[in-house]
Amino acid sequence: MRERPAARLFGLDEDNRLLLFRYDWTLRDPKVVTHWTTPGGALDDGETYEEAAHRELFEETGLKVTVGEPVFHRTAQFQMGTGEWVNAEERYYIIRTSCFEIPRERIDHPTSTIKKNYRWWKLDELQQSEDVIYPEQLADVIVQLCSRPEHMNKLGPIVFS
Repeated sequence: MRERPAARLFGLDEDNRLLLFRYDWTLRDPKVVTHWTTPGGALDDGETYEEAAHRELFEETGLKVTVGEPVFHRTAQFQMGTGEWVNAEERYYIIRTSCFEIPRERIDHPTSTIKKNYRWWKLDELQQSEDVIYPEQLADVIVQLCSRPEHMNKLGPIVFS
């Protein structure tokens, strides 16, 4: 099983709504479940987790931000939409931003044929949703982070490109 280190981001707006992307792999494999997850992705060769967090966020949203230390970590084995099983070592970073619209070309990018939409989720919506959302206990993690002001006051410089 291939190791897949990844950097992911909890993008929270001023109302503590969380940015998630909806992925639909069914065109590649009808058995794979459509799901929601945070921005982010695998590290490129030689890249640090922090560098990957910057790159992934820019590629997926157009934002350039400063990330601090990771606030959440998980190791999970799962099947990619390609059918490959991976052992994912994921580090999560918080970014605080104003709610914004992601340019459609970022969602419709040719290398992102499986990303179908995005949404800013309220915490109660996350807790009540019957949609598949990864990581599994995401709502609980966000509630815990939002109750800790040392994480919520970290606003890095934000630049759109």
